[in-house]
Amino acid sequence: MLDNYIENNKKQLIQNLQELIQIRSVISPSNHPQKPFGDSIDKALNYILNLGQDLGFRAKNIDGYCGYLEFGTGKNLIGIIAHLDVVPEGTGWTYPPFSGIIHDNKIYGRGTIDDKGPLISSLYAMKAVMETTPINSRVRLILGLNEENDWKCIDYYKKHEELPSIGFSPDADFPCIYAEKSILTTYLKMDYSAYLNQSIVIQEINTYGNPLNVVPKICSIVLRINSIKITMPNFIQNLKNIIKETGFEIDIYKIDEKEVKLTSYGVSSHAAHPDLGINSISRLIVVLSKIFALYQINIELFDFFNTYIHTQYDGKNLGIAFEDESRKVNIKCRRFLF
Repeated sequence: MLDNYIENNKKQLIQNLQELIQIRSVISPSNHPQKPFGDSIDKALNYILNLGQDLGFRAKNIDGYCGYLEFGTGKNLIGIIAHLDVVPEGTGWTYPPFSGIIHDNKIYGRGTIDDKGPLISSLYAMKAVMETTPINSRVRLILGLNEENDWKCIDYYKKHEELPSIGFSPDADFPCIYAEKSILTTYLKMDYSAYLNQSIVIQEINTYGNPLNVVPKICSIVLRINSIKITMPNFIQNLKNIIKETGFEIDIYKIDEKEVKLTSYGVSSHAAHPDLGINSISRLIVVLSKIFALYQINIELFDFFNTYIHTQYDGKNLGIAFEDESRKVNIKCRRFLF
């Protein structure tokens, strides 16, 4: 009976997924109290809430931070936790990232696997159960909106709503994944004010809004010469020598006789697979560490980074690299972003 229900509603399920993919639900700056993650993510939330209501579910928008769709009655609450936000699309797509186009029996677009496809599948699975099978519990599809960044959606939910008695998260390659690694986001901070009188000073840093869970593709920094003993031609030549020595892709742009801009380029990838990416920020820090050392400027944070992290993503120099039961390094569990 359940199989027949899904097959009979397959066309509508696919159409809903395509429509959801077409909403570019990437987090954006917002001053709207009911749209904390921006207009596009709010649009995706309202799309799912309206769809859920049309399918017969109870719907709730939780102050724009998250929402849920629910059916059933009973003391126990079964939670299905999915999310509507996606990481920025990047470049190099064969098909438009927000088209939901179907080719060779596959749907292409940002979020098809993580996590709009699993979300829509869970919604229709709930509908199938609701229509065909009596249950004595409540089932709630919790709609996260900030999973790809710092999880403010779930933090808000936990403070304002009932926690499930039991649950699961249909994220990515579900149902093969039955558990997920924990995540530790570490910030390395240093007071830079003591260095403002040095011969070379950092004027500006730009990481172009890179999400925490994406290997950064591009970043830039502006350096200012504060000493008459350092000439711009000589400084630029030293930078060129260091960059050539490292083999990194870093552009040098002379702003004026006192300022120069360095732009570092890498390859973007999801943080779950850092081996597929190239970290532009790590590379730039390595170069900065070398150029500051050349001019006898000791910046402790850069020295630490260069010694213990450098361009590694497995934590080897930090002493936290590991192997799984097969004695092979478990690349998929590496998550280092700098």
